[in-house]
Amino acid sequence: MSFQTSFSRDLWTEGSIDIDSFTPDIETSGWEEQSTLGESHKQLFEIERNFKRFERSVDHLIASQPDAAEQAWDALQSILHQRKVRFGDGPLPVSLKPHLVSARRHEVWHRHTEQLMLALDKVGRNVIRHPDIYRLLRLPPEARELIDIDPGYERMAIISRPDMVWEGDRLSLFEVNSDSPAMMTFTDELEQEALRLFPINSAEGARFVRFDRTHTLLRGMLDVYREWGGTKRCPRIAIVDWAGQKTRFEQEATARTFTSLGCQAFTCDPRDLTVESGRLFAKGRRIDIVYRRVLFPDFVRRAEELAPLIRAYREGMVCMINPLRSYVLGNKMLLGLLALEEVLEGLSERQRHVLAKMVLPTRVMELADVDQLVREKNGWVLKGAFGHGGNEVVLGPEVSEDEWSYAVNDMAWTPAVAQAYTTPPRLRQPVPNRGHWEFEEAHANWNPFIFNGVFAGAMTRVSANLKVSITARGALLPCLPVIWWE
Repeated sequence: MSFQTSFSRDLWTEGSIDIDSFTPDIETSGWEEQSTLGESHKQLFEIERNFKRFERSVDHLIASQPDAAEQAWDALQSILHQRKVRFGDGPLPVSLKPHLVSARRHEVWHRHTEQLMLALDKVGRNVIRHPDIYRLLRLPPEARELIDIDPGYERMAIISRPDMVWEGDRLSLFEVNSDSPAMMTFTDELEQEALRLFPINSAEGARFVRFDRTHTLLRGMLDVYREWGGTKRCPRIAIVDWAGQKTRFEQEATARTFTSLGCQAFTCDPRDLTVESGRLFAKGRRIDIVYRRVLFPDFVRRAEELAPLIRAYREGMVCMINPLRSYVLGNKMLLGLLALEEVLEGLSERQRHVLAKMVLPTRVMELADVDQLVREKNGWVLKGAFGHGGNEVVLGPEVSEDEWSYAVNDMAWTPAVAQAYTTPPRLRQPVPNRGHWEFEEAHANWNPFIFNGVFAGAMTRVSANLKVSITARGALLPCLPVIWWE
């Protein structure tokens, strides 16, 4: 087994599928159909078929060597406990097996995700420019002033994590996390251990792609800092969030990693911040970059407690990442506005095509046909515009007709969207059971990280529930591309 830390963009150029020519999942399409599509599709079929053989061999290792699997599982739990890889007050739910994907497919996902986020960045700026369209986001009046603050750099969101489902090479976006996405550092730690432990360390002849997500995050932040006008080679970074948050352990791990890479970093509560002589300080230390983990709604609800940070941001005392306007990009209502021409101003035909192909059909509820939604229960999901973590989500296929009708009518005039329902893909995950290992299929979604426009690897969430949550008999997995196997 070996790995490489960077990925050549042209490694799989000949075998990549362009967004203009999506094809069915070549693992499940018949060979007879594929053989009529040209030699390149035969090659893709062979690549994915060989990858599936490799993945089955990993499953066989776990099933045939339960003692080795148990020892690896115990070692993983011990290491994560020592390193405080936790979510809230409990351990982060994880799995012995990462999400394995062929590097050819992963490269397709990689390129398409970067294209998608570039297009959405332009969409977000258009929404801010058009007051009548901005009003459709249904944000509170106090939000506008905060969103209008110039962060000192161009991009709408420096740190984003689109959430997607897949079918073969094709990705479908259902949500963008761009307010304050997390789990990049813990995903790095999980990937490191997956490569070191059974079964991946026993996968003979395999090579894997590694993405150093936290290092890429720091590099992106430093590039933005210099665009903002910063001149220090190693600026000091404060990771700012309320004390006691569920992600506090990861924030501390990120600060340690940044410091080890040469930029002093520390975590602090926003109530520790002070403005002195035109500079922002916390715990006696001057701050150059604020890595904002405080969520945007708190800047409205708790503005008084955040006054020093808001002032420093508005007056350009500090480079804050993400900017407050990143909240627009992650607003669920935004995806329901993509049919409006004003929203697509300045986008190339290719970028429009990317959005049409990759974003699940989404309708703003106040503009939707309520009767049609009621009739087509199994084809839709309802989402509150400001919910998170699965809150305010109603899946048509999971509720009765009466419950669905009530939910549609109840949300019709609220800040909410209806989004086309698609069944999540499934991943086989090993589960220990009294001395041996069984495999269960879990619902999954794919969650790549984009830092300052650059793809930085991904994590994958799996769950027993259709409404995928790592806390619902689920787990967070590093997504590990396999670039060669025997």
